Amino acid sequence: MRLGQLKPLVFLLAVLVPFFLTGCGSSSTSSAPISGDDVLTSGIAVDPYIEGAVFAEMLDGEELQRSTSSDKNGLFSFTEPLTPGSLIVMVEGGIHNGVPFTGTLKRQVDSATDAEGRLIASPLTTLLANGLSADEVIGLLGDAGIEGLSPADLTADPMAGLLEISGEEATDEALARLQAAMTVRAFLTVVDALSESEGWEVTLEDFTEDRRGLLAQMATGVKATLNATKVQAISSNIALGLGVSDAPPVRLVDVIQTAVSITDYVTARVISTSGDEIPDVESVLGSQAVQDMAFRYYLANNFTDEQREQLSEELQTQLPVVSPGDAFVLDPTSETPDVLPSDPVFTQELVSGKTFVFHEDDILEIIVFYANGTFLSYGDEDEGLFGHTGTWQIVNGKLVGNAEGYSSVEHTLISRDPSEIEVEFYDAEADETVIQTWVRAIPFVESDLAGRSFLVGQVLDDQLLRISFSADGSGVADFQEEEFVVDHFTWSINDSGAAVLVFPDFTDNLFRLPARSDGFVVVGYSLDAQGELDEVFGGEMLPAFPVEEELLLDKMFLSIPVFDTEDTVLVYFDEDGAYLLDEMSVAWQRVATWSVVDDSVVIDFLAPMPDGTSRIEMRLTWQNESLWFWVEGYSQQGTLLFAQPEEYREQLQLSVGDIDGATFRGEEDSEVFFVQFETDGGVLLCEGAEPCEEYELAGTWDIDRGVVFLSSIVEGNYNVLRLLSLDGEFFTFETRVIDEGQALDIFEETWVRLPQDLPQD
Repeated sequence: MRLGQLKPLVFLLAVLVPFFLTGCGSSSTSSAPISGDDVLTSGIAVDPYIEGAVFAEMLDGEELQRSTSSDKNGLFSFTEPLTPGSLIVMVEGGIHNGVPFTGTLKRQVDSATDAEGRLIASPLTTLLANGLSADEVIGLLGDAGIEGLSPADLTADPMAGLLEISGEEATDEALARLQAAMTVRAFLTVVDALSESEGWEVTLEDFTEDRRGLLAQMATGVKATLNATKVQAISSNIALGLGVSDAPPVRLVDVIQTAVSITDYVTARVISTSGDEIPDVESVLGSQAVQDMAFRYYLANNFTDEQREQLSEELQTQLPVVSPGDAFVLDPTSETPDVLPSDPVFTQELVSGKTFVFHEDDILEIIVFYANGTFLSYGDEDEGLFGHTGTWQIVNGKLVGNAEGYSSVEHTLISRDPSEIEVEFYDAEADETVIQTWVRAIPFVESDLAGRSFLVGQVLDDQLLRISFSADGSGVADFQEEEFVVDHFTWSINDSGAAVLVFPDFTDNLFRLPARSDGFVVVGYSLDAQGELDEVFGGEMLPAFPVEEELLLDKMFLSIPVFDTEDTVLVYFDEDGAYLLDEMSVAWQRVATWSVVDDSVVIDFLAPMPDGTSRIEMRLTWQNESLWFWVEGYSQQGTLLFAQPEEYREQLQLSVGDIDGATFRGEEDSEVFFVQFETDGGVLLCEGAEPCEEYELAGTWDIDRGVVFLSSIVEGNYNVLRLLSLDGEFFTFETRVIDEGQALDIFEETWVRLPQDLPQD
């Protein structure tokens, strides 16, 4: 991420602690109004509410000031009081119902404000700002079929009073202002697209007979979509379709979003036909797509993951998969439209007050977006530690970051889901477009950690450690670097949801907990004795799981020590004990007994290992395609000798039936050979000809615990064959050639098992 060009920076404790221990730098927000009895400084952009819009105050053609970006409730503010008689004009469109707003709202600065002293900027106030009188606007809308409006309605918030009521409580009287605003917006959008100059600047003279007819058609479409009867029907259908008695009620705003999307569809269809065709709104409304869209908005706005999980499995599979903040559109290219997700955009709700984590290769970065419009980014990369602060804002659905002394960086949202977002931006320093995935951080709660142990894999330096949290607030960290180290700490969860670990040698370390499928990703920092940033670190916290005997019994594993991946060994567990087969062995060796005790695998060696290890205890940390164990080795006296993570990859096992009496075909250096395994234990070999002309006795074979051992009477050495993969009759082996305790060669080769009745000579 580059919210500003990065540079190495040392943080002082006085800078870091307020940010991370409080979770934000200030309790105020950048969009809060600053209105007094005689002062106007704020407004609301609505049709319905528009997020990310910016307005300029204009007077006699001169720009006096610009506003903040509007928040999700359309609220924006100016630094200086507005001048009576000036004009506020939208200069950046923002996001409207999840899609970019393409119009230009305007508002004349006067004393007609809402109850909180804020000016409303809507399509209706735009007509007034263009020079139409209130009576003229009311007359045009009345002729178009929207009646009962008063002059005060034209400057009022058309969404006022509609946000919290249910769909069943909707009335046509309450919807009239919103119907009027949506009608004018649809009308102005069509005029703007089909005229060369008028657009959102239309005056009374521009309302020709044809234009008045277009306004009436737009009003008919909006009223057919947004009326009390239709709203109540959609609400009832959603409730019936869900079939859950205690589900959240359908709110009017859920249906309003659907109505806006339908109006957008109708508008797009009119523009695509240059105004020659007005879609049959009733047929559109009768389609299943409209009900599906309303259902999706309802789920996105009201249904939590917890509520979804309480439904029956059958109903869960039938519900559309949506996330909070999702928006939808009807396909404008089709007369029978399907519901499509709108292109993802940044919103205040998506970013404000959130923490994200990015790590890739040797880069780890933590980005904190505070509600007051500032951000903090810190991390580690090849050049060392870095960090910077700056400001952020949402502009036309894009996240724009500015750091002092650096050019602004515009981020485009590519995709989003509940756990992460994908962003794209231009990196000026590298002169390239970059795509990154940012993982959403989730605050800790005590139950995430208390009484649990984790294996922590460092992102940046290949270090792994085991960390255990006791319910009494104490903890132990075990890790292996140049030598084995045990560190004790105390821990707690602070008000911002960060786990604070206090070690004797550090001031404190902070961890945050982003979601991951198989565990947690933790990120944090440590401070040196002077309170300066010493290290930024992070990695997956893989939680411990109980060990069951069935995980190991009668199975073969490739054991891979994480710190020395070349020192691998095969391990087999059966009822008689644990067996090892290392790189130099030509037979399994029974080396220990084993059992599962208190959710751990306890291995007692028959004789101490060369390093003095007499017993090993293994705790299962992660289970997927591999098993991950935290392995601790103890001497006969119970002294802890080492602790390290090991990966156990389960291996395929060959059986006698796989090869007994079978003939295999292989190739080496483009020459064909055939190997035949006789039932009496002999191995016959035929080389250099196809079909085979004559077999010769080459050695003997045996299978023990899934591995084939070949003794060569020609070369006097051993071949140990381990099955890597099996695809039909294609067997891929790893072959080790061993002579007098020395590994001469190791290679992979694929043999084809031939049909038993196929003659080879």
